[in-house]
Amino acid sequence: MELPKYDPESKIWKGAVVPYPFPENSGVIDVTLNLMKQNLDWVCQISDDSGEIYTYARLLKEAFSLAYALKYKYGVRQGDRIILNMDYHHYMLPTWYACALAGAVLCPFILSGEPQDEVTELVATINPVMLISSESKDLTMFDTILKTLNLKIPFITFNNDVETNDDLKPLLENDVNIDEFPLPKISDPSKEVFLLLLSSGTTSKSKLIPVTNKRVCASLVTNVLRAEYTIEDFLQMVANHNVNILFMKPIDIYNALKSKTIETISLDSVMRCISLGQHLSPNLAEKFEKYLKNTFVASMYGATELGTVIAFPSYGKQPTGSVGKIGKNLHLKIIDENGKNLGPNETGEILAKAIYVDFNGYFQNEKLSNEVIDNEGYFKTGDMGYVNDEANLFLVERKKFLISYRGEWINQNKIETVVLEQISGCQRVCCVDIEDEINGVMPIVVIVPEKDFSSFDEQEIMRVITETHDFPFETKILFFDSVPLTTSDKVRKIVLRDMVRLRLNNNN
Repeated sequence: MELPKYDPESKIWKGAVVPYPFPENSGVIDVTLNLMKQNLDWVCQISDDSGEIYTYARLLKEAFSLAYALKYKYGVRQGDRIILNMDYHHYMLPTWYACALAGAVLCPFILSGEPQDEVTELVATINPVMLISSESKDLTMFDTILKTLNLKIPFITFNNDVETNDDLKPLLENDVNIDEFPLPKISDPSKEVFLLLLSSGTTSKSKLIPVTNKRVCASLVTNVLRAEYTIEDFLQMVANHNVNILFMKPIDIYNALKSKTIETISLDSVMRCISLGQHLSPNLAEKFEKYLKNTFVASMYGATELGTVIAFPSYGKQPTGSVGKIGKNLHLKIIDENGKNLGPNETGEILAKAIYVDFNGYFQNEKLSNEVIDNEGYFKTGDMGYVNDEANLFLVERKKFLISYRGEWINQNKIETVVLEQISGCQRVCCVDIEDEINGVMPIVVIVPEKDFSSFDEQEIMRVITETHDFPFETKILFFDSVPLTTSDKVRKIVLRDMVRLRLNNNN
């Protein structure tokens, strides 16, 4: 396999170039429908909680049934936007695919405590023609928002029991002639939007990321899913279904290691374990690898905005601390605070650009789009890192998570990782920066204790925190029952920071 190359003149890293695998003018429906029709008996989804099993034949039957209703009963037209407020129930996949068949732009919308005014702003920007929801969802907030915006759109809910809403279940049960159904026509897959994704909203408001029809992925896999689960359920699910590819967030790996279940089940079926979403400490990875007979933990680094992996250990296990080599069909550069390109082993902000699909900015947000794309079309990830001589990428920290303290830099992630690993009884640890009259800014460490755990030694916690850096700094420790999380299970620091300010003000 071709290795990434470094151009010393431009100081740009270039990943291996792999030809685009699909016809140039094909969209998501063209590619996926062709794959499904050739493999109708393939089991594409197993629902662990309901026991429902989907072959491609069943998926297509239900999806075309709903697509017919969307198009001819509700009048959905190509380019209309539909909010999908759904958990991982068995009927989520045919619902999503039906919306695509009808030509709608999918807008997945799993809420996790976002303020109503923020959600209102997103809904107003999307301007949906419909909302489709899981059976267990409380739609009170959406009801209020739509009245505020004076939007009158249909609500469709699985197993609906609300008089004013429609029921999704019967819309999935009709027979439709697949070959006679008019599919959406895509003239330019690189520009026509397939779905709008919400950014994580960790450090700022969630943004809408347009994903075009050219960001296509089609392969024969069987997804195992469950709407709600504990870490014990998750581990049992992996063992029961002999899962081969495992995606886990670092907090999942941490909780799995604390669970007694991991000692009672086998993970021998796992052939690839991928950590994503946040930086994984080498210590946690090494501990979890003791339970993986046939693989190691690979950290994957990417950006939703680019629709591709920025770095991945495709060439075997990466050096300690690395997230792998530069990804395929990608250009990457490291810049200093003045925008100057840096060479190997020099730390700066990571910028990346996919060669087949451009990121043209956030949906209807020109100001922010201009801020995150440089004049060469590179996306500013906001992450600090460096590339070594062997093209391995190393992450140092998110730019926004570095605290400037009296001329030194405090690494929030380093504090969070060390406290989580060394202090017993922590369910979550999060560090945020708060304004301070003396120091300008001060790191505040928030700890969410495990259930029924209360005997913390605060002096020991303080010692562990202050030893993370080789210079003295002031800090405070606060205990919360819970912290606000994003849909991807990251802490919403922008919200937590306000909660910390309120607590500190009340304590003074």
